[in-house]
Amino acid sequence: MDHIILKTGGKNDKLGEIYEAPNLGYYNFTTIENSGKVVAYAGLTHVKSYNKHEALITIISPEGKLLGFYLPDANDKHQNVHDKEWINKYKGKNAEELPIDSLAGSTFHANSVNGELRNTLKAFESKKDTFKK
Repeated sequence: MDHIILKTGGKNDKLGEIYEAPNLGYYNFTTIENSGKVVAYAGLTHVKSYNKHEALITIISPEGKLLGFYLPDANDKHQNVHDKEWINKYKGKNAEELPIDSLAGSTFHANSVNGELRNTLKAFESKKDTFKK
């Protein structure tokens, strides 16, 4: 997880408790802490990609803005979902601000990612008051 946090520009020395949101679907969150202070949250869900589910890891600011995301299971067919230019379009946005965007060579997959990013941010928003600050 640390390498994913670093890929999004974050710095941490501890991951905190896991907060589940089972009534909203498969969304789990944990705190990302530095020097005892919560600096962000990591979210875990999955994306439907054709015939399988792939993990989607998100890093979210305490204000509910997307700081970054990573699909560790994206195979060779979907390597373009790691395109920094495409990912940067989503950074710093909340659920309502996310672009509706496609990605050449992976339209279905890009739409799945877009939808799950939006859903993850909405799940975070609805549960964040119960998370450690």
